[in-house]
Amino acid sequence: MFYATILTAGIGFGIVAPYVALTVTEVGGSATAAAVTVASMGISLLIVDLFAAQWLVGGGTRVILTASTLTFASGSLLSAFASTWELVAVGRVVQGVGAAMFMSGGASLAMRLVRSDSGDGRSMIRVFNAVWFAGIALGPLIGGGVIAADPGLPGLRLLFVISVVACTAAGMAGGFLVPRVDPTPSRVFGPPQALYGRRIPGCSVLVLAAAGQIVRAAIAMTLIPLICGAQQMNSVSIAVTLFALAVTDTASMYLAPKIIGDSWHPFVLASALVWGAGVCTALAFWSTGPVQVVALALAMGFAVGVSWIMPALIAVEVIRPTADALSLYRIASDIGLLVGGALTALALATVGLRPTLLAAGIAMVLLAALAAQLGRRMRTQRFVIGDPSSHKRGHVHALPID
Repeated sequence: MFYATILTAGIGFGIVAPYVALTVTEVGGSATAAAVTVASMGISLLIVDLFAAQWLVGGGTRVILTASTLTFASGSLLSAFASTWELVAVGRVVQGVGAAMFMSGGASLAMRLVRSDSGDGRSMIRVFNAVWFAGIALGPLIGGGVIAADPGLPGLRLLFVISVVACTAAGMAGGFLVPRVDPTPSRVFGPPQALYGRRIPGCSVLVLAAAGQIVRAAIAMTLIPLICGAQQMNSVSIAVTLFALAVTDTASMYLAPKIIGDSWHPFVLASALVWGAGVCTALAFWSTGPVQVVALALAMGFAVGVSWIMPALIAVEVIRPTADALSLYRIASDIGLLVGGALTALALATVGLRPTLLAAGIAMVLLAALAAQLGRRMRTQRFVIGDPSSHKRGHVHALPID
């Protein structure tokens, strides 16, 4: 039942995320407003990850699972009936609170449903991620079917209503059917301890973590949906495009850690960023019809997924203790979401859609150079930041999809 709850929540979260930018333009917002709205979730994610993540991890109970999904549902409900893009943005911020609560508390609950000293805890996190990714990937497919049957703004509003229903169902299942687990007695609010030092560890790794979220926010959630709108693609073509992107995105996130050794993570990240730069260039010049857009979205999913998961794996490998690595990674990702949205909005407002794609490609090449440089340092110096004794190799962590 726990996994069924996670799958349902994943569908509720994933069914609306790719369609936020299109919803903004349908209610009269500009492309710039769409970018701002997509990034607005970063505000609430950053606040929760800065001040409440430690408390939520210690309180990984079914109450938090229910509260998180109902919070996300309330944001979807506001967006479903929004008459202006500003209200869609507010709904997106509320969704961010729910998403941050879910990923901190839900992952903790998965670990605590088995004994903390059991190896099964690690396998449970793997399954948690797999089920979560499956729900996120199914969301765009289901959403595409809905807007194909009911095109335009009415269909987009219906997507948010379905999100409300799915998240509410997940919340009720989590509250009544998931086994009860008591919270830990000592929980604290406040920023992670790693932020109190004179120097934040692993800055180059954290820049890449922010970059991965910039790629997701700017390209996957803003520019590709806007390309679909600019090409005046029909609802079926839009659905296929976003589903193709989601499939390769989630497949890359799930499979890459299994088949790529630790020492190759930075180089695979660099390769993915160069690949993504090429796809951005092709989107700017070659996306003249639905077939080309679908093919390029399918190709871009690899860059989006790898650029998101690899910095997380690198952070866990080189920043110790692991708790600091994950806290800093989450905060860097949240900042990346905000920065990505702001830069995309600025570029769209000043130079337009296709030049923005070219600029994104150039930025990805520069980030690829940073990733390759980090890889060389890791191979030649084998550096570890922090206290090696506090790092447990082989530990598996749940990571968010925002």
